[in-house]
Amino acid sequence: MNKKVIAVLAVTIALFSVAASRRRATLPPATPPTIQLDAARSFAVTDLSILDNGFQLNRVMSYIVAGSGTSGAQLIRQMFDTQNPRPGMADSLAPHCDDFLAGGAATFNGFPRRCPTPEASIASMVVNLDAFRPLAIINRFDMVPADGSNCGQYRIIYSGHLSASTVNLIFESVLPNTHPEQGLAGCKAVAQFWADLSSVDSVVERRFRLEKFFFGGIDEFEPAVQASHYTAASGGGIRSRQLASAPTRRVRAYQFRVDRQCPASGLCALRLVPDMLQNLPYGPMFDAGVDTPVARAFRENFLEQVPTLAINDVNRFRMDVDRQFLVVESDPVDDFFAFNYAEPFRRSQSTDAGKAFRARIEAKLASVGSNLTPEDIVARAETQTCAGCHFVPQSVGGGLIFPGAIDGTHIGPLARGEEGRQSRWSVSGAMEKVFIPSRMQILREFLQSGKAPEHSN
Repeated sequence: MNKKVIAVLAVTIALFSVAASRRRATLPPATPPTIQLDAARSFAVTDLSILDNGFQLNRVMSYIVAGSGTSGAQLIRQMFDTQNPRPGMADSLAPHCDDFLAGGAATFNGFPRRCPTPEASIASMVVNLDAFRPLAIINRFDMVPADGSNCGQYRIIYSGHLSASTVNLIFESVLPNTHPEQGLAGCKAVAQFWADLSSVDSVVERRFRLEKFFFGGIDEFEPAVQASHYTAASGGGIRSRQLASAPTRRVRAYQFRVDRQCPASGLCALRLVPDMLQNLPYGPMFDAGVDTPVARAFRENFLEQVPTLAINDVNRFRMDVDRQFLVVESDPVDDFFAFNYAEPFRRSQSTDAGKAFRARIEAKLASVGSNLTPEDIVARAETQTCAGCHFVPQSVGGGLIFPGAIDGTHIGPLARGEEGRQSRWSVSGAMEKVFIPSRMQILREFLQSGKAPEHSN
């Protein structure tokens, strides 16, 4: 072959190579495969063999009180003792329900509270932690803040019967970001941990991994279960849902934070102290006829919540009421339900002040282009409380129905699971069809593209 032919062939090959590389460069990027997620493995774990064999309340409490000099049973007694007047039945140095008085009546944050509660007598008992059974492990990676200042909330739910009352306890651990300098990216290992559970067919293996996450820690992350993850500073805590025996049969919710208290005289002690319930303002303040400085300030604060409450997505509408307007228990008086916002708002419409408040909500709605009514906004506010999330479905405007719970909770009767009949607690339709699918999408998008989690109910 002569030199001229060789040169032509070389040029031709080079041109084909360039053309091929250009074609490769102009091809659209490959779409990453959709991450397959299983709700029962990665978001609401209710398998009996996982819960009963690895997440007994006694074990969780032993990790929380480790090194504190107290026992888990004593800490639960002390928690209920906060609902007794002084000196209490379990710990005279701990907070009690009559620490703050107004006109001789017990208050907290300026609002009424029960003192004592029907369950306060538990403080006098020898508490058997085995009376509580674990019902669910809940993954709330969707609660990771956009700046990655923590890596989400991880819950364990228990139910038990003490002193003729039904008590549910929800341990809500907020997991610190081991690498806060990385921001949201520092939480990727946590997100991947929960996603990976979906592909693990062995229930025993999933239990092993979950035990490691909660009690040993994964990668460089601390174990989810430790006292510092349930403090006010962390954003975590322990919630109780208390159903008193007859004749009252009224369900009440409370929020507690772990606190290591060191008085000037005496030894330091680990305690559970009461705190305000998130997004649960005192209902009568929705009546514009309640003309106190706090009530007026609340209504100004509520107007600021209208734009986010107007978001027409049942998973994304929200509010963030200032702490100064919140109550310490969901149902502090017998005369009315303090978490009922629609009734005082409706009642106030016969007054000039009530009509003016309604008009201001309407103006806020118009400013964000919403066709919702003020009544819709108040209904949506009710759903954002711990009480609202546990009630029956209700219309909240914009064609949306906020879903309800199963007999007041989101964990129901035993159902078929991977290990056969009645091997797993069921979850509510609200969880299965509304809330968990949104949480799944948030986790999936974060792992695929690094998208920051959005608000999710």
